[in-house]
Amino acid sequence: MTTTDRAVSAANAPLDDWQHAEPSLHDGGATIFAGSTFALTDAVGQIGAEPQGFFVADRRVLSSLALELDGWELSTLRVSARGEDTLEVVQRAMPSTAAYGGEPALLVLTSLQVRPGAMRVALTVRNGSPRERTVRWRLRLAADFADIFAVKEGRVQVRPQPARVQDGELELRSDDIWLTATCSDTSVLATAHGVEEATALAPHATVVREVVLQAWTPEGRVTATPSATAGSLRVPQLSSPSSVLVSAVSSSVQDLEALRIHDDTTGADTIAAGAPWFMTLFGRDSLVTSLMTSMWDDALPAQVLQSLASRQGTVVDTASEEEPGRILHETRMATGSTLFAASRRAYYGSTDATPLFVVTLADAVRNGLPLTTAAALMPAVDGCLSWLDDFGDLDGDGLVESVRRSDGGLVNQGWKDSWNANVDARGAVVTPPLNLVEVQAYVYAAYRAKAYLDEALGEASGLLWDSRADALRAHIDRSFWLPELGTYALALGPDKEPLASSASNAGHLLWTGAALPERVGPLSATIMSRTLRTHWGLRTLASDHAAFDPLGYHTGSIWPHDTALVAWGLARWGVSGAAAELAEALLRTSTHFGSTLPELIAGLEVGDAMSGDAPVRFPTACSPQAWSAASPLLLIRAVLGFEIDVPSRIIRVNDSVPDAWRPLTVHGLTPGDLRLTVRATHDGVTVHGVPEEFTVIHGPRFGAPDE
Repeated sequence: MTTTDRAVSAANAPLDDWQHAEPSLHDGGATIFAGSTFALTDAVGQIGAEPQGFFVADRRVLSSLALELDGWELSTLRVSARGEDTLEVVQRAMPSTAAYGGEPALLVLTSLQVRPGAMRVALTVRNGSPRERTVRWRLRLAADFADIFAVKEGRVQVRPQPARVQDGELELRSDDIWLTATCSDTSVLATAHGVEEATALAPHATVVREVVLQAWTPEGRVTATPSATAGSLRVPQLSSPSSVLVSAVSSSVQDLEALRIHDDTTGADTIAAGAPWFMTLFGRDSLVTSLMTSMWDDALPAQVLQSLASRQGTVVDTASEEEPGRILHETRMATGSTLFAASRRAYYGSTDATPLFVVTLADAVRNGLPLTTAAALMPAVDGCLSWLDDFGDLDGDGLVESVRRSDGGLVNQGWKDSWNANVDARGAVVTPPLNLVEVQAYVYAAYRAKAYLDEALGEASGLLWDSRADALRAHIDRSFWLPELGTYALALGPDKEPLASSASNAGHLLWTGAALPERVGPLSATIMSRTLRTHWGLRTLASDHAAFDPLGYHTGSIWPHDTALVAWGLARWGVSGAAAELAEALLRTSTHFGSTLPELIAGLEVGDAMSGDAPVRFPTACSPQAWSAASPLLLIRAVLGFEIDVPSRIIRVNDSVPDAWRPLTVHGLTPGDLRLTVRATHDGVTVHGVPEEFTVIHGPRFGAPDE
C-alpha cells in the first residue's frame, strides 16, 4: 500500500473517543514541576481526585497523597507557590474533641517540592500550647502507575497497586517503574498505606520531618543530568514607562526558563511545550518558540534544532507516522498507548513541523547563529525538503496535504489539531485530506529559507528555491484567495474546493511573506475587523461564522501565540498601527493573569456579559506554555520592526511602538558578535552600536502594502 493509499484509508477510519476530548480539567488546584517531572494537587496540596497525581517519565507514580492527624481537624490558613517547583500550605489543627478546651492550636506547614524524578514532602508541626502533646500523623500514599495519556484523557481504568515495606522503606511498584518513600528519622514508620509517626511535642516545640518520594526504573534512580546551560537565556533588558510591558517580559523569561528541559540525546537543553500535560519536546511548539526568541538568543533555537534533527525520521513506520526526513510532532517516555504504540517514544503526525524546521534555522542564522552550526544542520534541512516532495505532497498538485497515515493518529495535523478545527462555510466539519493554508505558507517560507541558507553558506545561488517559492506563492493565491471575504481560505477540502471560512490561519501568510502584496491591505482589514479582533487578541474563527464557539478549542477561542505571530506579520508588511493594537491587546490580557499569558482564552469580547470585562481563561489551558510565554518577546521585535541579517550586514527597523511604551530602550541585543541598543522615542527608532559595514534600513521587511 502506498503512502497515499494509507493516508486515504486512515482519513476514512472512525475517530477514537480521545480525539473528541479536551485534556482533563484540573480545576482550582496547583501545578508544580521541575523539568518533565510534575505534580497536580488540589488547592491545599493533597492528591486524590482525577486528574491529580505525581508524574515521572510520563507515568503517574503517585495517585494519592493525603496528610492526616489523628484526632485533629485541619483548616487552611495559607497556600503559596515558591517558584514553579514548590508549594507551601499552612494549616491550623484543632482537636476534634473538647479535650484541650480553648488552648492554642497546632500549626502545620506542608511543603511539596518537585525535583527531577522525585518529590520532597516536608512536614513542620508547631505546638502552640504550654502543655506537651502527642501527635500521630500519617501521610497516606498510593499509586496506580497510569500512563499520562490515560489520565489526561480521563480514561484511567487501573487501580492502585499494592504497597510493600522492605528494609523499613515503603515501595509502590509496577513492572517497569516504581516509587520509594524514605524518611531520615527512624521514628517514622513505613506501612502498607504510607508513612506515619506518633511524636511527643514539648511545650511550644516544633518538629520537622522530611519524606522523599523517589522514582526508579530498572536502569536506576530517575533523575536528570545537571544542565550545563540552565539559566542561560539572554534576558532582554528593557527601559520603558510601561510597567505592563516590563512585567510581561519578566514573566516571559521566567516561564521560558521554567520550561527548559534536558535532552539526554544531545546532552543540551531544549524546551518543553507547556505545563502540566506537555512537559516534553514538541516539534511545532518548540520551533515556533525558537522563532519568537531568536532575536534575543540564538542558543535556544540551535538546541531545539539539534534535538529535533537527532530524531528526524529515517524509515516509513505507519504506526508512528515516521517517514524519512519528517520532523516529529511529540516525544514521550511512556509507551504503548494512544499515539505511542508498542515501544515507540516519538510520534511524527505533524504536517507543519517539517517546513518550520527549515524556516527556524534560516531565521536563527539571520540573528547571528554561527554558520558552522548551521552547516552541521543542513543535512536535516535537505531531509525536510525531500519529505515535502516525497511524502508531503501526496497527490502531486504542488500543495502539501495534511492527513494521518495511521488509524490511531491525529486526525488534524496542523497547529489547530482538534478534531473539529476545519469547517466549511456552513459550519460542517471537514475531514482530511486537507491543504491547510498556513502549511502552504510555511512551505513557501521554507523554500525561501533554503535559498537564503545556500547563499549564506556559499553552497549555491538559491535561485532554484526562490523560483519554487515564487511558483508556490502564485499557486496559493489562485487556490485560496477569497475576494468576497478579503482573506485566504482556511484550507482546501478533499475535493480541492476552498473552505470559505474567515480564520486567523490566513494571518500566517503575513509573517511568512507568502501573501501577495496586493492582498495585504484587504487581508489586514479582515483580520482587524470586529469579527476576528477582540479587546484581548484574535479569535481563531470569526464570530459571524456558523461554527463559531468562544469556547471552541480552535473554533473561536483566542491563542496569544497566534495573535503575536499575526502582529509580527502585520509589522513586517508595514501595517504598523494594527500590529501595535494587537500587541497592546495581548499585554492587556496578561495583566489579568499575573503578567503571564495562558495557552488560550475564550473568544469573548470585553462587552459580553459572560466575560465580565475581563478575559476568560480557557478551562484546560496550560500555563506556563512555551509559545504563549515567548509571545511578549516577539511583540517587541514586531513593534520595533527589528529585523537583522548578520551574514548580509543589514538591520531593519520600522517604528510601530505604542505611545504608552515610549521612550523604550532595549539593551543587550547580541546577534553574532554585535552588541546593539535599540531606542524608540517620540522621534522614531534608532539603533546604536552598529558597525560601519552594516546598513540600517528604516522600513518594513516585506515593503508597504498597496493602498
